[in-house]
Amino acid sequence: MAENVTIYISKQSDNDGLHLSDSEGHQGDNTITTDVAPGDIVTWSLVANGGVYQITAITDEDTNNLFVSNPAPTDPSNPQSSWTGTVKSDASGSESYSISYRLSAGGTVLTDDPDLQIKT
Repeated sequence: MAENVTIYISKQSDNDGLHLSDSEGHQGDNTITTDVAPGDIVTWSLVANGGVYQITAITDEDTNNLFVSNPAPTDPSNPQSSWTGTVKSDASGSESYSISYRLSAGGTVLTDDPDLQIKT
């Protein structure tokens, strides 16, 4: 049965990298690994006053075998919108993906590369 998994995004206190936590209790920098199952819906949500202005893209780094389609904003007209994506039914192993983001309106796009571990 598909579950909803949320990944919370904020800025690290000592640099421009991301600090991530998830609804499973994991937290850390871009080395965080969130456990998901095929069919799960993953939501990336900005932490209020967390130092990240906007997610600009979430993409699979490897062979596009992680998500049904690239995750997209739930409200494209809102820069602070959450993003969602669905894990493919045949996804397996551990996969890196990229989160592209801005720290301010019109700021430089930065990228961080966490992992998703597919539960079997």
